[in-house]
Amino acid sequence: MKIYNNTQNFLGNSLKISSVICLIVGASLIIPKITDAALALKHDVPEYAIPVVQDSLERYEEDRDSSGYQPPDYGGPSSAYGSGTR
Repeated sequence: MKIYNNTQNFLGNSLKISSVICLIVGASLIIPKITDAALALKHDVPEYAIPVVQDSLERYEEDRDSSGYQPPDYGGPSSAYGSGTR
């Protein structure tokens, strides 16, 4: 019985140690890739581009309002409470 307990303790300890080692190795492989990707995706918007975007957005909103386009209804209920047919 004593051998069984020693073996069980040994296996439990080795499992804990191997899981910590796997975690450290995995983190050391993944963290540099994450930081490289974050640095590659981080880009600053230049100050001169902000007014250009705002002007084009205003022109788009003016065109959208003045076009008179109405999306199709497709026969949906006129009310938020349903069609009232039942």
